[in-house]
Amino acid sequence: MAKSFKDNPAMAFISQESINQAEAPTTGSGSDQLPASRPYTPSGTESKSQRVQLLMQPTLYKALKERASEEGLSFNEAVTRAIREYLKGDK
Repeated sequence: MAKSFKDNPAMAFISQESINQAEAPTTGSGSDQLPASRPYTPSGTESKSQRVQLLMQPTLYKALKERASEEGLSFNEAVTRAIREYLKGDK
């Protein structure tokens, strides 16, 4: 018998929009990139995060981890700040 997830209480926290996005087929041709007409604009209202896997050189990882620690930041926050600074150059 197959397990049903229809009565899962966690579903109350997931918006219908995110469910529709998850079910949308992807073409594999850069569908996860922002279109040129919609540049990155930090809204400060996002309540969900996207999990990513990042591959980097060990020396870069160590340097960033040490710098983040010196500034009292988590590694994740340091990466997020670096990406935001990089994207500011697009304006």
